[in-house]
Amino acid sequence: MKLTKAITASFIALGASSTWAETVRELHVFLPDNTMWKTSTPLIYEDGKAHELTPDLDHCGWFTRRYVDENLPHNAIIKMEGDDDLKYGIGINGEAGYLNGEAAEPIDLDGLFQLYSSEPVFQNKLYFVADERQAASLPAELYGWYTEMPNIHGNCTFGIATMIYDTDASLHPAFSCYAAGGEGCQAVSGTAAQGVDAATAIKAIYDCIGVTTGLVEDTLDKTTKKPKLSAAGKKCFIDEKYFNQLFNYTEGVNETSCFDIPFTRTLKGWDFNSDEFVVPGLKTAVTGGFFPVEASTDDVIKHANASQKPLPAARTKRNAEGPIFYGTKLRALDPTEQIPLINTICNGPGWDKGHDCNGMFADAAETETFIKSINSTIDCVFGWSCPEQAPTNWPIYTEGTETPGGIGINGVSRWTSNVGGNGNGGRNHHFCSETHAQFKYKKGARFSISGNDDIWVFIDNKLAVDIGGNHLSAPGYVDVDKFLPNAKQDSIYDIDIFTCNRRAPSSDLRISTNMLYMDQNAGISLESKQNMEEWRRTGNNEYKVCYTENHNGSCVPQVTVCDTADFPTKPKISFLFTTDATGNDPTKTLISEEEFAANPIQLDSIFNVSNPTRPIVNEKRLTESLAPGMYYLIIKIGDEQAAISFVAKSEASIAERRVALSSTSAFSVMKSGAQEITITTEKPSLAKRFAVMDMNGQVLSVGKLNSIDTRVKVPTAGSYIVKVGNNTKRVNVR
Repeated sequence: MKLTKAITASFIALGASSTWAETVRELHVFLPDNTMWKTSTPLIYEDGKAHELTPDLDHCGWFTRRYVDENLPHNAIIKMEGDDDLKYGIGINGEAGYLNGEAAEPIDLDGLFQLYSSEPVFQNKLYFVADERQAASLPAELYGWYTEMPNIHGNCTFGIATMIYDTDASLHPAFSCYAAGGEGCQAVSGTAAQGVDAATAIKAIYDCIGVTTGLVEDTLDKTTKKPKLSAAGKKCFIDEKYFNQLFNYTEGVNETSCFDIPFTRTLKGWDFNSDEFVVPGLKTAVTGGFFPVEASTDDVIKHANASQKPLPAARTKRNAEGPIFYGTKLRALDPTEQIPLINTICNGPGWDKGHDCNGMFADAAETETFIKSINSTIDCVFGWSCPEQAPTNWPIYTEGTETPGGIGINGVSRWTSNVGGNGNGGRNHHFCSETHAQFKYKKGARFSISGNDDIWVFIDNKLAVDIGGNHLSAPGYVDVDKFLPNAKQDSIYDIDIFTCNRRAPSSDLRISTNMLYMDQNAGISLESKQNMEEWRRTGNNEYKVCYTENHNGSCVPQVTVCDTADFPTKPKISFLFTTDATGNDPTKTLISEEEFAANPIQLDSIFNVSNPTRPIVNEKRLTESLAPGMYYLIIKIGDEQAAISFVAKSEASIAERRVALSSTSAFSVMKSGAQEITITTEKPSLAKRFAVMDMNGQVLSVGKLNSIDTRVKVPTAGSYIVKVGNNTKRVNVR
């Protein structure tokens, strides 16, 4: 007894649980690797209760649900947040269910775990490939389900192309850096850039240090896609002329290039964080900071735009300092918004549950006092006051250098790079950036951004984030649901982001959102207009065709048109129906472009492309009338094309043809009674387990074989799939 108590006490002292064992089971899901599933948080709806699926950051495209000492659900469906009608619900047949216009067949997860428990490699984990194309390429006894993780990967990164307008304080009067005596290093001679009086330039800088709202108009010009200076904005930019130079190429003032901002999948969505970013083009690789034009050369500039003249003065380096972190409590997630608390601090056009930050983030000490005054639990704001609260793996540097690894009194949490010094000799400050993209709206959409200096974000051409001025890294946040109260689920909206780094020595940019995958692709985009009630009644699904003309690169603002009147008369829209996803194999063409052109109503009205921007497909009749397989309606506009895919049914159910019926003679199964089947093996296999499933793949019963002949009751007459070991067979009970 004493020995037992001693062992137990030792375990508790080591922090171990006094519970000797726990049952852990895991479901791993590879979700459809497409834009639609990247725009929202995936949930698993279990016996009426929703749980978030957790991204597996080590295996791109996979999501996980862990069950620790929990009963497994008998009725589970995977859905997107906001898809309350389960229009895109995923059941046991994966994505193929809704692609075929069928309601999701619930997953009996408890039955599946029992079914696979006898497999030699089973380790209380199941892997479900819900992506239709990936599942079709993998062998499986039960379509899409595995006891070992298949070697497939999704897309967990993407780049947003951003136009950079690089300038310098010596070229533009609204840009500044520190010099002897204070701000305005460009005006030490008495005259600022472009002949502006020094006093005027310096006053404009001082008038707009700290977050300064109202500098731009609250709507974006739909044609130019450029922000407009407000009357109040002249205090910062002196004149509309100088403001317009921020986001337009101006010879002798700036040079332009294109930069891809890399986004990465996170637990809550998609992020770009310059704190973890190594700027391309640095002589010495150093983590942290947003300086996108370190790699600029005359050749790079000419390649970006052959008509512009390179301007080496725009690449002038200035003294620079690396990023600093916020304290632990400010980095913690807000319990409601599920983003870092610091991101919710400031009110703006897209958020009204924070505080008025106008004038804040000008001075570190003043900002710390402000934040602590609105939240008394905050013990530290900026990392220089709390180095012990640094995030895990935050780099430490030798003080005054870009050399990592400083320790003791010489170890600091941000790097320093000075012109003429070792390392990179400063950074190329003084630039603006312009980004244009689209996103598909989903309920629960959120967007946050922080950085220095000016940041303006427009959503659906309306100002959503307004943190102008020269300031420390300051946050902006948008509750998209509230900002766009009339937004339609799955509809496409513009997002336009404008930033400037107008003041040395630091530059940071962080963007976090659950509404990305943001899309910049020129070409054709398709939006299903399906109404489920209409679909059930008629089988018809209407598609909205939108076209974005390619303007020689996604950095250039693009205009997307969707209505018939706005479509260009040339090139025209054409259609092709085929079994080839590329549309390039003429031997697989079922209805040619010429046939659609001669008669836009085809296959006894299954296809109706009389209005080419709103094609209608009777998907119910289509998938019931064709032989089993994948089919594609290819839509072409000029050199661009997009495809709508269809999965045709056979006379048997979807699940039936997806279960690989084995030809092995390892066992046989036959009807042996009114509601009974007998499983016969070649020899006694008492260690073998069997499972009986209906034709939708739902497990009805499991057990061990008790002899050469094992009798099993079934609920009703009908067809069933029987699985023994790794083999499956079908039996009819009539």
